[in-house]
Amino acid sequence: MFGDGLVEWSVAECNRQNAGRTKAMGMACPDCGKDDWQVHHGIDPEFRSQYNPGEYVDFVCVHCGYTDHQAC
Repeated sequence: MFGDGLVEWSVAECNRQNAGRTKAMGMACPDCGKDDWQVHHGIDPEFRSQYNPGEYVDFVCVHCGYTDHQAC
């Protein structure tokens, strides 16, 4: 597996291993003020650069659903 196939596998594996887990990230949700997050990894061509194959991380607040979408 090389190139994008390896990136897709890695993202899917991170999501599989973190499924159903929540954790404090040391940041309060701007909507509800709680610090309890689910993490979801993905690939978006918008984030593709010389150093990033397009990976991003969504931090989703467990309490209100607020989502912080960040490039890796």
